[in-house]
Amino acid sequence: MRSFVIWTLIVGLSLSIATGLLILPFAWAASKTEHFYRECPVLLAMRQAWNGDSLKTSPARDVLLARFPLGTDAALAAAALSAEGFGCQRLPSTRPATNSAGAQLEQRAAEIRAQLGLAQDTQASPIRINCQLLAPAQLGSTRWMIDFDFSDGDRLAGVALAIMNIFL
Repeated sequence: MRSFVIWTLIVGLSLSIATGLLILPFAWAASKTEHFYRECPVLLAMRQAWNGDSLKTSPARDVLLARFPLGTDAALAAAALSAEGFGCQRLPSTRPATNSAGAQLEQRAAEIRAQLGLAQDTQASPIRINCQLLAPAQLGSTRWMIDFDFSDGDRLAGVALAIMNIFL
């Protein structure tokens, strides 16, 4: 009977340690992720509005537009996001299709815009800035991609946001 109690305690203790060792990396990743976002107020606000669905980024986009309303100066938006760790670069103002697949994609995009009743993109904004950041997540990472379109005078005219969960 005594050996049964000892073996039961050893097995129970082993299972407790194994469970703790499984939970510890997830708790560490969660802590690291929360610390990262606390240091980036704009990104934190967008993350809190976003529900984790890569296809539904409009709540996070609304937060971004509240922080950088239409008409915001291009340099101000890029500087604020760069301060949070985003890498920002100016893109060509036009999106030329370099191959037949790109041309087909542009044609399909025009068809979808027409079906949805969206404005046709007949003239690209003179300035486009793309900002990207790879942020830690509990399982893998999250890629934040923001495209700013600026009108004449370097004023914000539109924003596109994409968020991708990357699982390792």
